[in-house]
Amino acid sequence: MNTIARVLLSLSMLLASTLCSAEEEMFDNPAAKQQALLVVERWQLAYQNKDLKELAALYADQVDYFHKMVTREAVMANKAAFFNAEKKKFLSQAIVSTITVNVNGNDTDDGGLDDRLRAEFVKQVNVAGQTQNYPASLYIKPNAAGKWQIIAESDGITDANLGFDDDSRQVVRGKFDGLQRQYAWVDSRNAKTGGDCNNGDNCHCYLWTSNAEVKPTIIPQCINASLVVVPGLDSSGRDRLQLIDQRWQGSWLAIHLYDIQYAQWTPAIPSVSSNVSAIEQFTGALVTPEPAKPGFVRITETTSDPDTAEFINKTLVLPLNNLPGYETNVVVATDRCLNYEQPVSFSGIVEISVFFGPPNFGEEPETDSRNIQGLLFLDKPICTVGDDINEAEKEQIEVTLIPPRAVDLADFAGRHVTVSGSLSHGFNGHHNTALLLSLSGVPKITAKTKTQQ
Repeated sequence: MNTIARVLLSLSMLLASTLCSAEEEMFDNPAAKQQALLVVERWQLAYQNKDLKELAALYADQVDYFHKMVTREAVMANKAAFFNAEKKKFLSQAIVSTITVNVNGNDTDDGGLDDRLRAEFVKQVNVAGQTQNYPASLYIKPNAAGKWQIIAESDGITDANLGFDDDSRQVVRGKFDGLQRQYAWVDSRNAKTGGDCNNGDNCHCYLWTSNAEVKPTIIPQCINASLVVVPGLDSSGRDRLQLIDQRWQGSWLAIHLYDIQYAQWTPAIPSVSSNVSAIEQFTGALVTPEPAKPGFVRITETTSDPDTAEFINKTLVLPLNNLPGYETNVVVATDRCLNYEQPVSFSGIVEISVFFGPPNFGEEPETDSRNIQGLLFLDKPICTVGDDINEAEKEQIEVTLIPPRAVDLADFAGRHVTVSGSLSHGFNGHHNTALLLSLSGVPKITAKTKTQQ
């Protein structure tokens, strides 16, 4: 799907979710929402205290746990394993945003009279001294006895890694600071209360990143947004985040472009006015490099004639905002150890391996899902240089391969290959090696095979 198609699809999905707000108001129940908020607050306190007994009291008998139906006991086993892990030790969790509670009427057949509520918030989790933000969701509903319980749990980053789409919240991944890949998403809030953004409210959008050191930035007069990662606009090594805001004023919108410099979201260009109808006319990217002027980009501004209301399109050539002294494209060599997120090349043998997946990653073999991953067993061991986010590693002989979407690693199973890409460190239960290699292209088969080693 090309960039314009993704933008229009995202805008249509966001508009559809916004139009549901009238239905939300119709069945809004302040008392029910207050009960849901109390459940979230108890959940957070129990999590921080590693109180499995209190957590067990909050969950239903059956739970949709990160998109798999499991028992309450299985959820508790997963929590216990997480709390007690030695290598990736859980240190703390905090809720760092306001908590919004929305009616979620899409999953039942009661004619819209749904008593299932979705609580959304940003949780900040510290594991092994590394802190990361997550856009979290808890689904809460009363049982037959009227007790409010958690019936589903997930977060936007895990959803993105597992390939699940969330119509109400889009999560994308890019190297926005030119150093580390991180996730980005947008939450909308009532500008006055910090609560839900309902039809007609004065709302702001908050642009978040998984990097806990980067504070969210505010996009005023915004009820939701479409996000697209735009790489290669200049030689800085930074991906840019194209953000198209959605407003109450019909089809008018603004195109924003952000990156991260000095640990803060930074506008790469001033926002540019546009219209859904004008965007539909584009066949390529909305923001493109200006070949004649390195460091500049080309974008089309759309306004309307005040007398005829006809569209006026104007091509703008704008400089990308590079704050003084901020450089990310310098490769630092430290002995033979490798830096994360820098171009590297390796050779070795590809193996296809099956690992236990969610919800318990092997604690419940009969019910846990399976993850199929490609590993590269290296010809020579490698080491990496640690940084603020990634641990240093020594004598690593295998890496998990993250291929482009069009590459099937099964085609290279048992073959000796050379590969190029960039390294990152494993950070969740889906990663079964310390190091990950995001491939920049197709592996190249060499003469040696596994049987010749």
